[in-house]
Amino acid sequence: MLLASGATGCGGKVETDSSSTASGPASNPPADDSTSGASSTSTASPTSTSTASATSTGTGIGDAAITPATSACALPAATEQGLLDRWNAAVAAAAEAIDFRWVMCGLFPHPTIKGGTEDAYVDFAAILLQFFQQGDDFAFLAQNQLFTTPLPIGGINTSFKQLASDVASGVSLFEYAPTATRAAVAVYLARMN
Repeated sequence: MLLASGATGCGGKVETDSSSTASGPASNPPADDSTSGASSTSTASPTSTSTASATSTGTGIGDAAITPATSACALPAATEQGLLDRWNAAVAAAAEAIDFRWVMCGLFPHPTIKGGTEDAYVDFAAILLQFFQQGDDFAFLAQNQLFTTPLPIGGINTSFKQLASDVASGVSLFEYAPTATRAAVAVYLARMN
């Protein structure tokens, strides 16, 4: 799975091309003090809007290739917060080396954006299983019909059902996840149908 150039974690980093810097920052004044001093590379904070500045500067990066700093999820606020809290509790409980905390709904922490290494995929598989097994998390997904809800990853989407399928079948670097983890995720995948 490949991501669009410039998509990096929850910071929403967008690298502009050389044609966008020809006019300089003066032609596109910053909207507030938090973006002043921006040059050819800008990093959005969770409270700024990187989408508008990236598309207005003519970077050639479409809106789908960058993740807005605000939530892109189409979930009720309570469901969204419950989902992030549950995921992050599973991350804490799994205690893996790579930080897979889900900071904003509009950027799911897929292993591709966490380095894309074998270790990232193995850690992620363990966290996904922990998430499904922990408390009533799986029931929460079912009750809120979240198995196939799009999970944005830097301009592309996945879903819990797709992730479970990928882990269970050993797609990509998930093949390195322990057999027991993959088999346990397969049981949850079967329950999603």
